[in-house]
Amino acid sequence: MKIYSITPGFNLQKNNYVSGTPTTSTPAALVPKTLNLNGVPRAYISFGENNKINDKKRRAEIAKYLEYRDKAKDLERGDAYYNELVNARINGLIKERSHYGSITGKYKIGKVKKLERLRIKKELYEKYIHEKEEYKKIKENESYYKGLISTEDIEVYEKVKQKLSERASLDKKIAGYAELKDTVKKLIIDPIQRETALDTNEKLPPALLLYGPIGCGKSKLAKAIAQEANCNVVEFPAKLNPRKFAGEIKDIMDEAKSYYESQKKLIDNKYNDTRYKNGNIDQKASYIANLKSPRTIVVIDEVDQYFNPNTAGNSEDIADVNKTLLKGLLDYCSEQPGAKTSADAAGVTFIFTTNYPTIVDSEISLRNGKCKRAQVALPEDSDIKDIMKFYIVNSANPAIQEAKEHGKNVNPLDAEQIPYNSYLKFVQPTQETGAFSGAGIESAVKQAAVNYISDPEMYMNIHLAKLLSSGVYRIPMDKLEEYKKEMEAMGKLLKDIDEKEEYELLKDLKELDMITPKQQTRLELLKSAYETSGK
Repeated sequence: MKIYSITPGFNLQKNNYVSGTPTTSTPAALVPKTLNLNGVPRAYISFGENNKINDKKRRAEIAKYLEYRDKAKDLERGDAYYNELVNARINGLIKERSHYGSITGKYKIGKVKKLERLRIKKELYEKYIHEKEEYKKIKENESYYKGLISTEDIEVYEKVKQKLSERASLDKKIAGYAELKDTVKKLIIDPIQRETALDTNEKLPPALLLYGPIGCGKSKLAKAIAQEANCNVVEFPAKLNPRKFAGEIKDIMDEAKSYYESQKKLIDNKYNDTRYKNGNIDQKASYIANLKSPRTIVVIDEVDQYFNPNTAGNSEDIADVNKTLLKGLLDYCSEQPGAKTSADAAGVTFIFTTNYPTIVDSEISLRNGKCKRAQVALPEDSDIKDIMKFYIVNSANPAIQEAKEHGKNVNPLDAEQIPYNSYLKFVQPTQETGAFSGAGIESAVKQAAVNYISDPEMYMNIHLAKLLSSGVYRIPMDKLEEYKKEMEAMGKLLKDIDEKEEYELLKDLKELDMITPKQQTRLELLKSAYETSGK
């Protein structure tokens, strides 16, 4: 599918360009009427002497420098980077809607309306311009930032990341889902590791919701994220009575705050420790890697049970109390204790898992302000291959090798030579036998290895093909139907949110006198839906 893209400077309605006033910050600026009416950028900031800056400001400046250092290659590419941001967002919508469409049969696959594209361009253009301005300020004052952070600091940080990855990385624990793993690393793991190693003050999301069908590894992913981030991990008690939810959360937040304060003292004191002061880069990195982050990640599996009045031990009143409590916590919980917004801030990030995201309050599950969401969907073809390879290498081959050492006439498999594509036909979803989750593929590979060891006359690939085609390891159809209904309901909720955003954009176009008759008709329709109904 062709993705529509434009160069920054577009006019939302007519796609024409308006020359802005050239300034030191905008090269022969093309400034869009609707985004920067006067074409004048924010003034550059000037910095004082490095030794006059307080520690809190220094950490904030280091964090900003590192953030833009990581973005430097992208921002140097200018408009091409912006177009990639736009295309990635549109592709994400297409992928999400394609999934809903293929699962439920209710939505036109891949449809992203022209007005939606305009809204995406408007939102991302504002972000792009802001990043460009910030990057230019940092680049022009790079000597100031380099005075705050040494080359050795960066080398130690990279070594810390390497050591933590070798110890407990997502790739060693989670098979497939490469794009999802990359997203959560940037969202949670990298900022926490950077903060511990470099004394930065990172902004983390208060929560991440992992949703998807049963058996796709949501809980395993949540725990793996916390482990690689190297922070305090609290696993919420399983199947806790919903009436005890509020009390348990309060205890966790109190303990997390105390933990943050005590662990932060250890990290801050590292500069006085002779093992750190006198160590080389590798020794310093080892010292830091053995220091846990002061932050706490709280993993709550099946979080929907605390918001569902039909759960055993729950009621409408208790569910509402639990929702209200959690929404309030997400306003400040990821901040450091003592933050201005709340004395109760505890340095906590929640990771929720659910098969039923629509039961979770929509302000938590669908809006990305308080809670980021990530779908852990049924594995696609590339994921299926990765999952098979992962468990052949890490489960099947060790079992086969052990059997060989005990005299069995079996040989380990060459995971690189297995024709994974030939197995794909056995794992496609069907109305009769359901669909495969990652856990189902894992179980099939492990059982195939057991069968091969017992019956080496039949090749391992035949054992595996028989198990995959049997339907035994698939998600049962009743569970898959539940998931389909949930995706249909979620699609409707997302559509409602999308229409509200469309309504706001149309109002902007009308105010700017840039609305077409067709868009005016659409505006009136949405106005009648959202203003008269009080939504």
